[in-house]
Amino acid sequence: MPFRRDGSRRTGRKGCQIDLLIQAGESLHIVEIKRQARIGYEIIDQVKAKCKLVPRPSDATIRKALVYSGELAPSVEASGYFDAIIPFRRLLGL
Repeated sequence: MPFRRDGSRRTGRKGCQIDLLIQAGESLHIVEIKRQARIGYEIIDQVKAKCKLVPRPSDATIRKALVYSGELAPSVEASGYFDAIIPFRRLLGL
């Protein structure tokens, strides 16, 4: 299910939206879904920021996945940041 945390100007709390958040045991799986012509290295910074904002138990492990449609910059895959990188076509079995 998606996760959304609203920001607050009054308290300074930042908001975020996670496309798919799955809790399985002591792991949180954060899935970012991107559909754009070019997906660059900045996606890593965006997901890092979201990971910091997700409430979680102190012993929880965060696993990160990217599902995408478009051209993925080679530096994203080479970074090793995501536990899984899945082209949308493969997700659909095409």
